[in-house]
Amino acid sequence: SFEKLIYIPHFREIHEGSTKVIDEKTLDGQNIISDLFKMQNPRVGNENERQTFDEIQEFVRELIGDANLKVEVPHDKETLLIEMQGNRLPLQSFGTGIHELVILCSALAIYKNYTVCIEEPELHLHPDLQRKFLKFIHDNTQNTYFITTHSNVFLDFDKNVNKVHVDIIRNDFAAATPSYVVMDEDQLNMKIDCTITVYLHAASAGKLLLRS
Repeated sequence: SFEKLIYIPHFREIHEGSTKVIDEKTLDGQNIISDLFKMQNPRVGNENERQTFDEIQEFVRELIGDANLKVEVPHDKETLLIEMQGNRLPLQSFGTGIHELVILCSALAIYKNYTVCIEEPELHLHPDLQRKFLKFIHDNTQNTYFITTHSNVFLDFDKNVNKVHVDIIRNDFAAATPSYVVMDEDQLNMKIDCTITVYLHAASAGKLLLRS
């Protein structure tokens, strides 16, 4: 079984108070504000959580290219505040790309030495930021990544990347028959020598599944 695995779906949104039940290995942005608040203000003895919060902020800074950017969770935990270029504003005042980066960077900082499955990380990121993100996860993290994408930017990346083209794999238990990549543990072990495996799929709704 895959003990150290997380899945980041293509629909990602930072929101609080959700009662939707999701698998504990799925990170889609729901209730992430409360998690960040705990890291920003750790209990005595859990100071390492503050270090994780600072790493998230540093990752966002590096990808955005603003060394002075600050991420803050106010006490009401209703939103995130971003201070950038002299403006301190709620997260929703910025582009959707910032939302995406906060979710992705949170995953990178919290989960280390994991197998990370990301669906369409290019969403709402312009091509240059996609390149920076891909280079960043390759150069600065110790995870193994399985990515589904429609982006040529990811296919053009040539550093220790395995690339697979998938048109459609029929899913027997879904009437809509979306596109799936399904792997068992033996197949994963065959690819583990690559830092990043990229799947290009033609269908509009793709999902990466690891079967244990």
